[in-house]
Amino acid sequence: MDQKKIGSFLKELRKEKGLTQEQVADEFNVTNRTVSRWETGSNMPDISLLVDIAEFYDVDVREIIDGERKSEDMDKEVKEVAEKMADYAGQEKSGMLKFVRGISIASVVISGLALSWNVLKLIQGGPNETTTYAIGVIVLAVLFIFSAIIALYTNGKLRANSKKAAAFTIVKILIIFAICFNTLLALLSFIVFGLVMLVETNPFGNSILRGIEKYDKAQVLEKYGGDMSSRLYVFPDITYKMIDPKYKAYFHYGMLDTDAYMILSAKYSEEDFNSEVERISSIDYTTEYNGEEHTKNIWLDEDSYYLPAYVAVDGMSNEYEYALIDEDSYEITYIYLSYPKTFLKAIDDECLKKDHKAYNLEGDVLGRFNIYYYYDQPEGIAFMGDDKPKDQ
Repeated sequence: MDQKKIGSFLKELRKEKGLTQEQVADEFNVTNRTVSRWETGSNMPDISLLVDIAEFYDVDVREIIDGERKSEDMDKEVKEVAEKMADYAGQEKSGMLKFVRGISIASVVISGLALSWNVLKLIQGGPNETTTYAIGVIVLAVLFIFSAIIALYTNGKLRANSKKAAAFTIVKILIIFAICFNTLLALLSFIVFGLVMLVETNPFGNSILRGIEKYDKAQVLEKYGGDMSSRLYVFPDITYKMIDPKYKAYFHYGMLDTDAYMILSAKYSEEDFNSEVERISSIDYTTEYNGEEHTKNIWLDEDSYYLPAYVAVDGMSNEYEYALIDEDSYEITYIYLSYPKTFLKAIDDECLKKDHKAYNLEGDVLGRFNIYYYYDQPEGIAFMGDDKPKDQ
């Protein structure tokens, strides 16, 4: 069989009818490119279309196969056999296409739902989850696109051999709508991922402070208080009684949380030292819940640190607020940590817990000690009191 000869013959037949490749493509529900490939001989028409093409051009099937006109008509039996072969091939192919289309449409639905879910989790997730969900979005987007392409291809092939064109058109429209919708979701997820990475890896919101003149507790609470489960009651409001105070702080104001530390240390006269220890040791916080008031007192921890520590927050939401008391030198070190695992190496060990593994929190961090919250254990909910000014 000479494919080039057949192609030239098909081209000749089309020109005899004065038709364009586009008109022929519309007649047989195929693409212009498909008709072009027929006429160049690079591809042959499906056997299921062969009889239809022969009737359309008023020639015999044998003439198309031979690539030239014959003087005799095709026998009726030969034509019937060709038609039956075409019907058989069409049904066999249609059955396979329906199976493939069913699988591909199911993949479109499942991957589309999974993609939507991952986009939602990416938007809601924390910085540690961002990369995981972003990779999931990419993989699912690729799977969705491939499934959609296969579904559209098989849908077009089935339509070419079916009289129910409207049903196939509806399926096609739904698939195209799903492609557009999930493409928007994927773009949204990449934008969110890009913004998170931009904020988390660049120091737009970072500030490193050194020197007692930089210490401003009220400003810290005003700027970062929304991310904190601490209210810095351990930290003093006044500094003029301090001797040789030292202050350093770091704030990384991310999109989803704030990594930070504040370390203020100073010596006092014996009288001022005792007065300050008395202030710290008497700190408490009252939270109202369901009409009842719940008061928590600051906790004296004499085991976890190198010095006795008065603790206001210990690990709740990955935050720590405490004061280290050095009675020998009349020195107090006030410390606040938020997500400390990211910068433990930048802080002197004397300011940290003896066991650094204690910062690798496991389980429910909301249930950890915090004077500012009433933790309703049966319901698993933490309630923070009104942040009203308190005399210290």
